[in-house]
Order: sequence, then structure tokens, then C-alpha cells
Amino acid sequence: MDLQNHHHNSLTIGMCLSEEQVIKTVMTRPKIGRGNRITGLITELYKVERHWQVTAILVLYGLPRLFTGSILAHEMMHAWLRLNGYTCLEPDVEEGICQVMAHMWLESETMAGSISSSSSSSSSSSKRRAKSEFEKKLGAYHKLLIEKNPSRVYGAGFRAAMAVVNRYGLRRTLEHIKRAEALP
Repeated sequence: MDLQNHHHNSLTIGMCLSEEQVIKTVMTRPKIGRGNRITGLITELYKVERHWQVTAILVLYGLPRLFTGSILAHEMMHAWLRLNGYTCLEPDVEEGICQVMAHMWLESETMAGSISSSSSSSSSSSKRRAKSEFEKKLGAYHKLLIEKNPSRVYGAGFRAAMAVVNRYGLRRTLEHIKRAEALP
């Protein structure tokens, strides 16, 4: 994820590292000449298998919780795409859907009111505290940065992907992207 500034330079604040392994199975067979005579052996490509492995997700240290969380949501979406075979996407499609995930995460984290578990567990992970006005405003600001980003890849990509997700839902959008390698 790059953060665009007013001078159109970018600062990398998060990164998903992945590795592609291409396994080629090669078949050797005889070459048949005139009169069905074997004239030699030829080697031809028989099958190609591709496997992706996510090796790391990196995030710039020291950022506020909401900003860090949105970056992680974005980078984890890159990882999910790689691990699920979405490997030939145009940058605006891939970054756009990753920005949608960051935006959705921010939305879920900054919803008004308190969300708490109905269970009697005292575990801190089972309860969420009420959001302060500051945290709600900070979350709204980070969502606005995503929404108004002037970049063709991150900003326009997000706006196009979000429009499709709002219309068809996330699951159907991802299914279409998998088949068409593009947004509907």
C-alpha cells in the first residue's frame, strides 16, 4: 500500500511479499517421421502448475491503531488473493478491492455505539469497548483518505470496486474477478 502525498511521490506503508513457484512437467516422446519411422525424441511442455506462497506482510511501525489495522486489512487481502489464485489482476482492480477491505475494516471498527459479547467470558477479546469520539473521527478521516485518494490505481480503483461491491456484494464481486480478472 502506498500513501500518496501532494507531490505525487509515494511512501510505502505496507507490503505483502509472495513467491510464485512454477512447476513444469515435461514429457519426452518419440518423433514420428515418414513411414511411421521414429526419427528422434522431442520434448514438449505437458503441464504447468503454479503455486503461490505468502512469505511476509510488512507494515510501517508506529502508526495509530486504526491506520495500522486498515493497512493490515489491505495487505491481508493481497495475501488472500494470491493464495486463492487471483494472480493476473490489473493493478487498479487488485489495489481497488484491497482498499475496499481496508475501508470495510475501518467501517466495522468505527461503528457508532458499543458492541459487546453476550457471553459471560471475561476475556478481553470477547468484548469490544465503546468507541471514543476521537477514534470515530480518526476512523472517518482514514476512510475519507481512501475515498478521496487521487491516484488512478488506489483511488479510482477503490471507487470502482466499492461501487461494484455495494451493488453485488463482496462474495459475488470476488467470484466475478476470479473468472474475468476484471470488475463487472
